[in-house]
Amino acid sequence: MPILRVTALKKYFPLEKSSVFDFLEKKPAAFVRAVDGVSFEVDPGETFSLVGETGSGKTTIAKMVMRLIEPTDGNVVFEDKDIWKLGSKDEILGFRRNAQMIFQDPYACLNPRMTVEDIVGTPFDVHRICSGAERRSRISALLERVGLTPASQMLDRNSVEFSGGQRQRIGIARALALNPKLVVADEPVASLDVSIRAQILNLMGDLKKEFGLTYLMITHDLTVVKHVSDWVMVLYLGRPMELAPKKELFESPMHPYTRALISAIPRPDPKRRIRREIPRGEIPSPINPPAGCRFHTRCADSKPKCATEEPNFVDVGGRHFVACHL
Repeated sequence: MPILRVTALKKYFPLEKSSVFDFLEKKPAAFVRAVDGVSFEVDPGETFSLVGETGSGKTTIAKMVMRLIEPTDGNVVFEDKDIWKLGSKDEILGFRRNAQMIFQDPYACLNPRMTVEDIVGTPFDVHRICSGAERRSRISALLERVGLTPASQMLDRNSVEFSGGQRQRIGIARALALNPKLVVADEPVASLDVSIRAQILNLMGDLKKEFGLTYLMITHDLTVVKHVSDWVMVLYLGRPMELAPKKELFESPMHPYTRALISAIPRPDPKRRIRREIPRGEIPSPINPPAGCRFHTRCADSKPKCATEEPNFVDVGGRHFVACHL
């Protein structure tokens, strides 16, 4: 049984009318179609990755899954409960205990005025789990587990005294404080040095095994996806293009956009010549996305049908789903 089920999720952000002439001419309301009908399931213990270019809707989906922004349409079901139908404070707090988030920017997501002890201990305070010596002991154990040692020298320092990699470890410790079942990781290594990225990804992999975590990973870096994922969904302009197990997606990509993303992965061998499948043109505006297949304006293989008829997201075998007429 899936721990997370997302069904026909949509998020349209309304645009304010820019001038009095827009009101006088009674122009229809415009929307940014950030997410436009995305469905997927995540089983317990899996790492499910959402990938795509900037503007494809990845982070917006993450925020709706975490109940941070309300969807325009669709459902987010966590452990058989629609999180947007939770009514009481206790129900919402129960969801918060089981679903936590690791944010992209370790510099922006930590309060520079708070000590590490207060940052990591805030979940204990909000949920009234422990206090005093027990609280400090549990915070120390979390810091030790994420590699911030000795913890006794970290507790009373402010976050501004740490490097980016250390700050991300603090963020991970905070996310693990309540022993969650689901962790949404929004570009957790995007702002870190390459050498530090590997350390953080390996740490997240070890924590997944140790605590039985389920990850929803948001990233545009396919090297990260290849290292940590079980399932991969490729997004473009708020729509799913392809969904498959990681191995099958990298060995047999079927959508032209997926092939373009994979061909752009840097290769460490300078003597190996790689044929790049670079999409032509620029990504269209999500305010007025193209008719038919949303990728057809940049696809070298597009046919007349692609410009008029939107392809269905169909299973082509082995739970490999593709939205492509070709």
